[in-house]
Amino acid sequence: MKTGREFPRRIASILAKVALAGIIVVVLVIAVLYGLFWYFGRPLSDDQMIRERFDPKLPGYSEIEILERKGERDVSNPRLLTIEVVMESYPESVVCRGEISYFRSDPSFLDVRWHDLECIGQYMLIQGARYYLRHSEAGPAPHCHAENIALVLTRWVEEDWIELSDIQDTKIRSRVNQLLQDISSLPTDFPSASLFQVPQLQVHDLAPELPEEEKVQVYVLRCDGTLELFLMKSRVGLTQNIALQIGDVVLSSPLTPPTIIP
Repeated sequence: MKTGREFPRRIASILAKVALAGIIVVVLVIAVLYGLFWYFGRPLSDDQMIRERFDPKLPGYSEIEILERKGERDVSNPRLLTIEVVMESYPESVVCRGEISYFRSDPSFLDVRWHDLECIGQYMLIQGARYYLRHSEAGPAPHCHAENIALVLTRWVEEDWIELSDIQDTKIRSRVNQLLQDISSLPTDFPSASLFQVPQLQVHDLAPELPEEEKVQVYVLRCDGTLELFLMKSRVGLTQNIALQIGDVVLSSPLTPPTIIP
């Protein structure tokens, strides 16, 4: 026969089990949330860094090889990948070396730089070609380098990497169609898709009083294809010292500065 004392004991036992189960559930939830936070909050892997910068779903880059790794995959350690990439430009592929740098922070930093001006130019053209595969409207300065970009897209169509209909911008698509029909429609004096010819650099020394090794090099690609080098004290006040027009691009400096012959 149950006594009056057993009932409170049973209630206490049930409450204790419920409390214990609740604690276990809370601990499990915290552990799962911590695991998810760690997994999604950790720095990018090598493959993720490459996918972020080169998006394998679109043509333009192939045979991406990691030559060297620096830094560990943890939050406090910057990472650097030295890479070699085949850029699918016009009239043929170009092999380029560069570096992808990444640091996990708020905001995170992910950038790619190239060793020479030629590869900076190829990268810009391919990014421009990819732009017209995604967007039906023209960019901020659609007339700048459009012919070079159309040549790159023409090769991609010829190689069956894209369809003509994949080009979203109607003017660029029409120009590519013309080139496919008759490549001789190019002007006779039109250069190759390479925009950067170092011997043709126009050099402007804005800091003649400084030793050469202390001058900061700033490269500007004009909308008409002219490449200029400005030697400055620093990048501070850059736009005040350099007159930029619509479509002009301030380029990242090459990792291996070219030898400038006055």
